[in-house]
Amino acid sequence: MPKFPNYQTIDGLTIGASYLPDAVRSALAYKPQEDDLFVVTFPKSGTTWAQCIVYLILNKGKPYENLHELMAKFPYIELFGADAMEKLPRPEAIKTHLDFKRTPYSPSAKYIHVVRNPKDTCVSFYHHTLNIIPYEFDGTFDDFFEIFINGQNDYGDYFEHTLSWYEHRNDPNVLFLTYEELKSDTRNSILKMAKFLGDEYEKMLIENPDIMENVLKYSSIEEMRKIVRMDQLTQHPPLELLPSGLRHMMKYMQEKNITSLSNFEFVRKGVVGDWKNHFNKEQVKKLDDKTREKLAGTDLLKYWQKLGILE
Repeated sequence: MPKFPNYQTIDGLTIGASYLPDAVRSALAYKPQEDDLFVVTFPKSGTTWAQCIVYLILNKGKPYENLHELMAKFPYIELFGADAMEKLPRPEAIKTHLDFKRTPYSPSAKYIHVVRNPKDTCVSFYHHTLNIIPYEFDGTFDDFFEIFINGQNDYGDYFEHTLSWYEHRNDPNVLFLTYEELKSDTRNSILKMAKFLGDEYEKMLIENPDIMENVLKYSSIEEMRKIVRMDQLTQHPPLELLPSGLRHMMKYMQEKNITSLSNFEFVRKGVVGDWKNHFNKEQVKKLDDKTREKLAGTDLLKYWQKLGILE
């Protein structure tokens, strides 16, 4: 049996034990406002990258100064709780890792979904789980691989999550992108995102090359690594000023005597192909077989085969 991280189950959703159940339940019950924008991913599939791009587009290329500013203007609804969404200034956006059936949905809201190939997602999720101390996970990659391929990690099965959004890829209020597309053609992917946000944003980037260059620069891995740092979470405002869910997590960390997160880079490599440094031959075959089975008939299979990710 593999070693497991510290999870809990809230209304059928597997999630980290440090989350506040009431905040998660409020997220699941949230009723979107007409101008809500969601960035949706399975964990470790380019969430922060997509967040930063959207933030920079909405703020005309002006960068955020620290993690707290990004979180305040781009709140993580399952962590913060729905109350934080009601105070959100506009235009801003909401982060979630929920699958389609659980995501607060409205046909008048907009959803940007980014999917990453399962091999790199598994590797990135492993490092995330190993290094985010509240998970209390000291297992090996082999342990986490078994958890991942069986859909026992937080937020559940990768393939079910991916298919739930893939089925809505042509909906007018959904923009479906791949992480690999973002990497190979970042500029055009940014323009797609801008047009989806509104024609005025696409026009802004086309007519103002300096703004486009700032979006590219400040959403780069190098810049995100400087600013999106986990150690900032322990340098938070007074607890009473934090949203209920984040306040609960900070108290949880205090009770566990977690005083520093400085040894972990939330933005790690941001590359395509890191799975080659972790998977053995048996694991490659096992995950490839499951990918073909679960994603049969989708364009994703052909795309990842073309890139050499799927053997």
